[in-house]
Amino acid sequence: KKVNLDIMKTWIAKEIVSILGFEDDVLIDMIYNMLALDEDVIANGMHRVDIDPKHIQVTLTPFLEKNAASFTEKLWNLLLSAQNDPMGIPAEFIQQRMEEIERQKVKQDDVGDR
Repeated sequence: KKVNLDIMKTWIAKEIVSILGFEDDVLIDMIYNMLALDEDVIANGMHRVDIDPKHIQVTLTPFLEKNAASFTEKLWNLLLSAQNDPMGIPAEFIQQRMEEIERQKVKQDDVGDR
């Protein structure tokens, strides 16, 4: 509930492409839906369902095979990080973005010095 799932979906898509070598929209949506389930259950007034990393890994194993465990571990760590941020964004994503902005700044300064 505290996590910005749209940002996570972007990461999930990139990671799936990196693992499989192609974009699998069905798998990406399935993972996203496993994470969004908690919000849907609460919105409909039903009892709360906790997201279980072991269940995610077991569910993904037929699709990701030996990569299911490492994918689930990365995903889980990002989710834990994101829930500590007021905007629901993993600290790693914020750090990457800041580094990217700094690289762009350096590049622009190099162009301006010519």
